[in-house]
Amino acid sequence: MKRMYLLALSLLLPLFLIACQPQKAAEKVSEKTYTATLTVEFSADKTDSQTVEFKKGDKVANILKKSHKIELKSGMVTSIDGVNQDQATSTYWMYDVNGEMAPKGVEEQVAKDGDKIKFYLQTYK
Repeated sequence: MKRMYLLALSLLLPLFLIACQPQKAAEKVSEKTYTATLTVEFSADKTDSQTVEFKKGDKVANILKKSHKIELKSGMVTSIDGVNQDQATSTYWMYDVNGEMAPKGVEEQVAKDGDKIKFYLQTYK
């Protein structure tokens, strides 16, 4: 009889210990969100500015897509909310991150917490 108790205990104890383990930290904590200021200058008198939330590793293109209807061609923004760039007048959508021209395209540029991202139409002569 003592052997049966020991056998039962030896079979149940590992199951009990596995069930009582704490959950992994990654499972307990929801994924952290970050914020950035996204500004789109459509013209001198029409600007849309908002605070947007995103997750670590999100690209600028993904953030812009969440709040605006955009079109991309070869990794470049060609239209935002129906306002198109115009190759005939050499006017193109450009963007800055924290006051400086972005070093990468929108599909490569990773956003960081607190970034100030600004899209605007720029005419080149």
